[in-house]
Parts: sequence; C-alpha cells; structure tokens
Amino acid sequence: SPLEDKIVRAELPKKFNPPVMKPYDGTSDPAEHVLLYKHKIEAYSIPIDKKEICMCRGFGPTLDGVALTWYINIPNGSIKSFANLVNLFNKQFASSRA
Repeated sequence: SPLEDKIVRAELPKKFNPPVMKPYDGTSDPAEHVLLYKHKIEAYSIPIDKKEICMCRGFGPTLDGVALTWYINIPNGSIKSFANLVNLFNKQFASSRA
C-alpha cells in the first residue's frame, strides 16, 4: 500500500465505506475530484480521530484507469497524510486541470 503503516493498520469506523462517486480516470480536473470526494466524506459521521484515516483509505477506491495505476505504483508507505496524497495527486494529473 502507498499509505504509511499506521494508516493501513488503523481501525476504520464499522459503517465507513468509500463514497460512491464516478471514478477518476485521469482525464478530468483532479481538483474537482478531490472537492467532490471531500464533500461526500463530510456527509459521513466520522469521529474526528478517525477522519484522516478514512480520508486516506477511502481515496484509492475512487480511482480508475491510469489514476489507479498511478496510485498503486506510489512507493509503499510513502503517503503520510491526506494532504500529502492530494498534493501528489494534483501534481500527477496537473495537465488535466480545467
């Protein structure tokens, strides 16, 4: 996993599932995908101490195609926060920005 070990091993809230949304495939604005993702995550009642973990672990399942391939190929354990993940994501798909 590209996520650091403490994020991967943390227990998620029992009713948490990644948001249902159109998967990002690298062809549209990455910032829009992140904004929609954050908006959908905010609809969940997530304890504050679990929010960062949910944000990180829920993001990968919203990716498809080249975006999923990019995510899978991030070096293991290198993502330490959601902000770190979003920064890398935005840099990777900057050419798709609106």
